[in-house]
Parts: sequence; C-alpha cells; structure tokens
Amino acid sequence: MYIYERIVRFIDTLPILRSYPVVKQFLKFGIVGVSNLFVDFAVYITLTRGTSYFARHFLLANACSFGVAVTWSYVINRVWTFRNTHYAIVRQYIVFLCINIIALGFNEALLYIFVVYVGLYDLVAKFVAACMVIFWNFFANRYWTFKAHQSVYSVQDREKKHTPLVE
Repeated sequence: MYIYERIVRFIDTLPILRSYPVVKQFLKFGIVGVSNLFVDFAVYITLTRGTSYFARHFLLANACSFGVAVTWSYVINRVWTFRNTHYAIVRQYIVFLCINIIALGFNEALLYIFVVYVGLYDLVAKFVAACMVIFWNFFANRYWTFKAHQSVYSVQDREKKHTPLVE
C-alpha cells in the first residue's frame, strides 16, 4: 500500500481533485486496476503459455485469471480506493463478484471478437477488452458495491467540516 499512498499524495497536489473527489477515486481505482491487470495477465500467461489445454481454451484461461484478479481487486479497492469498513464483507463481496461476472461476460465477448474475428494477438485483445470494461467496473462498484459506506462517509466528512470547536 505504501507505493499507492505515495502516488495518491502526488495526485492530491492536482487542483482538479480537490473540486472533484470522484476523479481522485477513479484515479485510485485505475491504479488498482493496473496492479489488477498485472495479476490477471500473470495468471493468464502462466495458463496459456504453460499448458497446451489452456493454450487451446484461451477463454477458460481468461475466466480463471479474471477470477483471481477479481479477489485481488476487491481487497485493494475495499481498503484503499473506497476506504470501506462495511461489516458485511461476504454480502459485499458477492455484489462485487456479481458485477465482475457481468464484466467478465463483456470481457469474454470482446476477447473472442478481437481474437477470432479481428485477428488480434490474444494478449493485445485482452488488454483492449480490459480497458473497455474498466468504466463499467468503476461505476457499478462505486454505486452498488461500496454505496452504503460512501453515503455514511460523506455525511461524516461534512459533519467534521462544520462542527464548531468547543473549548
């Protein structure tokens, strides 16, 4: 998390982030997304280049790597991006997982189209598909998975800013 915090401290110096906190949150989500992409690609490459079965069934390898990356992403986004402390972790993870299953459907369809019909190299196609799905993931998770915490967090922040000092 240290490297993430250093990046965010740098990002905090940008004036637009003071006016639009959702932009800061999206940037953090993007940073987590990059680390998530590394996890996803590491598993995918290991499967498709390490076994002949997954080399032939690249969509199954994609689903497996996506599943590993989803768990990584949930943990980091919960703790760091959305700073969520909601106690119902299992329920929240199930919502996160459902959103990401929909994202996986988009991702699988795009990967298939790009590899089979467009003729892109599978790793390039996987990257392009991931870049296209990120917007769905961010907004769906912001407004569904981590929504309950955000409204409480926003109220607490407003109360802190407007609470008079008592001496």
